[in-house]
Amino acid sequence: MLEVETQRLYEELQGIRHELKTLLDRVEAVAYRFERRGQRTYILPVMLEADETGGFVITSALLPGLVTEGDDREEALLNAREAAEGLLEVMLEDSDSLPSELNGYQPGDELVVIVGAFEMA
Repeated sequence: MLEVETQRLYEELQGIRHELKTLLDRVEAVAYRFERRGQRTYILPVMLEADETGGFVITSALLPGLVTEGDDREEALLNAREAAEGLLEVMLEDSDSLPSELNGYQPGDELVVIVGAFEMA
């Protein structure tokens, strides 16, 4: 019985992984801008990966320098947003070009981090 349940859960996780991969394929190269209350909002798709210690690691194809982690999903996403904002601020200070999907980003703009893909350890 345990083997049947394990197989069912594995197949369900594979389906979820496939759905998330499809989502990442659609949004990975494009961060959408939204206008809300006069403030620009940018969406940064990231890859969330479960690690062997039970925590999570986050990376982003859009910002290759972004690598962060957290003990749980929420902490990892919060850390990713803070790290991405800091990385973008340094890039602007150093006059580095931003990814085209983030052109126009300025400190103070809202940066929303979404999970575009999830990998199991």
